[in-house]
Amino acid sequence: MKTRSKFVGTTAAIFAFCVAFPLVSASADQNRGRGDNGMDDDEHLFEIELSMTPTADAPPGSSARISFEAENENGTPTAKLELKTRNLPAGTYTVAVTLKSDGSSVVLGSLTVNNEGEGEIEFGDDGAPFPSGIDPLNVASVTITGVNGVVLFQADLSNLTTASTMNISISASATAGPGVPNATGTVAINGFASRGRVKGSLLFTGHGLPANTPVFLTVNGISVKSFHTNKTGDLNVKIGPKGKTGTILPGVTLAGITSVAIVDRNGNVLLQANP
Repeated sequence: MKTRSKFVGTTAAIFAFCVAFPLVSASADQNRGRGDNGMDDDEHLFEIELSMTPTADAPPGSSARISFEAENENGTPTAKLELKTRNLPAGTYTVAVTLKSDGSSVVLGSLTVNNEGEGEIEFGDDGAPFPSGIDPLNVASVTITGVNGVVLFQADLSNLTTASTMNISISASATAGPGVPNATGTVAINGFASRGRVKGSLLFTGHGLPANTPVFLTVNGISVKSFHTNKTGDLNVKIGPKGKTGTILPGVTLAGITSVAIVDRNGNVLLQANP
């Protein structure tokens, strides 16, 4: 994993955010995003630190904290997940994750709590390895379960408003639909958490589309914006999170985006990316 300053607050300085409701521009931008539709330049970075939420079964006074970093650059994934607990009874606890792709649960390993009630474990990097075939960027939530199989703590990694620090930076190539095989596009997602507020944006740039055509931007299959391509078939659309929930659409934050597409009025996909 690249050397990074962990959860640097000044990350905010590199982003520009418009607090007005999502901004759309269909201006020409013919010199950006050109090239093939390969994934060679795709980059994904997600960092978050937050306190895990105790369930009703968690011992009074106990706590758990999670630090998670995941990165995929040019198809090479790296990740590190750290857990620290306090005031839990001595024993062995199970750490598991839920996947974004299918909602399934995968056990990462065991957390040992000492007689002082403290426990600490690291997965990835120099710690215990992630299970084979698990993409760390596919992790949606993390749980700590007691010996009786009852969940004691949980953390929703897409609920960005609970994060003390968060940084997300994604650049992904879009795939052309069958009706416009020569179209190209890119999706960029950038965001950070500051004082409980989420700021950032999703930017979709496309070229080689039908000119002067009404189209729709969809996120996770839901239409969030309508606009037109310009006279040369280009588009440049940008939206940002709204309100205290920091969502792009109800229940979906910047970290919860799994698909972004440009579709025509008949629902035909013109460009699609899975960041």
